[in-house]
Amino acid sequence: MFLGHDPKLPADEARAAVRDLLALIAFQHPVLLELDDSMEALRAVVEPLLESGKARVQGAETLVVSDPA
Repeated sequence: MFLGHDPKLPADEARAAVRDLLALIAFQHPVLLELDDSMEALRAVVEPLLESGKARVQGAETLVVSDPA
């Protein structure tokens, strides 16, 4: 599933929208996410879940290296 966002949406509304969508999906199905630092709203929702033990990291972190040229 690809989650896009409206860049004009205030940060608190973006987090609420992501939280509600994730809750709707995760209610019935396990959810596997791939996050990066640019996904601020999703990261803000997932980090408390990790801290509380309601989510877990599966596998190693992935580093993407690219040529700046």
